[in-house]
Amino acid sequence: MWRVWPAVQAEYLQRAASLLTGEHDFAAFGSPLRPGGSTIRRVYRAEWQQSASDEWIFRITANAFLYRMVRRLVFLQVRVGQQQLSLEQFEAALKIPQPLTPGLAKPNGLFLEWVQYEENDLKSEGLIKTLSVSGEEDCG
Repeated sequence: MWRVWPAVQAEYLQRAASLLTGEHDFAAFGSPLRPGGSTIRRVYRAEWQQSASDEWIFRITANAFLYRMVRRLVFLQVRVGQQQLSLEQFEAALKIPQPLTPGLAKPNGLFLEWVQYEENDLKSEGLIKTLSVSGEEDCG
């Protein structure tokens, strides 16, 4: 859990999250896992939900994440929600990757909820090798 003050405005959080969907260069929000790696990622869903106990939950689904990308996105969206960073500045970082206000959301309360891998994605990353056998051999 991360307590923030001043309180965030729901409308600004949702608008910032909606800017994340699609394919973007997230270099302003994280670093690749290996030197020279791509910072382009595709976000399928990003949304904020307010719980009954007045806590905010951020959910994001993407094809991959950069190192510290989610913590940085949460931190900067909270800044937008507090009106300490404009939506225009946030959006500009997606269009022309540039450093923004430094900071990361605290890791307390942040967790990986679910992972899904598509076989084709794993093959293209070299994580699954396909074995192809040809010929007619009697295996029995």
